[in-house]
Amino acid sequence: MPSISFPKGYSSDDAGPDGVDDVAHIIIGDVWSGGQAHADWATVVSAFMYRRKQKDTTCSVYNGFGSLNTNKLANMVKFFLFKEGNVFPTKLNKEMFYADFAHYRKHGRSISGLRYKAIKYGPVPYHYDTIYDNIDGLEKNIVISHNSESTSLSCDGYDAKLFSTDELSTLESVFAITKDLTTEQIVKESHKEPAWTDYKSQNGFIPYSEAFNLVLL
Repeated sequence: MPSISFPKGYSSDDAGPDGVDDVAHIIIGDVWSGGQAHADWATVVSAFMYRRKQKDTTCSVYNGFGSLNTNKLANMVKFFLFKEGNVFPTKLNKEMFYADFAHYRKHGRSISGLRYKAIKYGPVPYHYDTIYDNIDGLEKNIVISHNSESTSLSCDGYDAKLFSTDELSTLESVFAITKDLTTEQIVKESHKEPAWTDYKSQNGFIPYSEAFNLVLL
């Protein structure tokens, strides 16, 4: 990665609560893969500086510089459930991860504002079980397979009006890739991601800078 260069008029004083490293991760002129930048530099910088000007101390490379809107988060979950029918939480976790990180890669911020951790079965939203348990309108379905019992999730619909055109485009593009993958297949794909391999040993939080290293998308 090239050395850090701040946009004209800004310095390390604008780096935010997590310091200079946050700026290094979001300034696309300094985030490269194979010598090619993956997003519009001005878009990412403007998103970051907007958050700083709003004095948002939650601004972090670990939540994708996104605002946590519980209604939008709930409907992001419902998007995948409604599109697919019945989804096991293990697969849903991966779809949420890919959608947030894909959106960050292209637009400089996450959709949900969630943090993600690398655990045994791949990247997952932090406290995902609590999140899903507290979303109104989700149905839990008991599934018996191979003499074991598990739970899938479903819902009757989602509110598309809560999302921008860009956000809906990201969700649709990720779903187009993940819809035909089984839970086992998407777990296997997620285990190829540096976002998991580089952080799994400590069950660590995954910085959104790993969006630029996604393998599946």
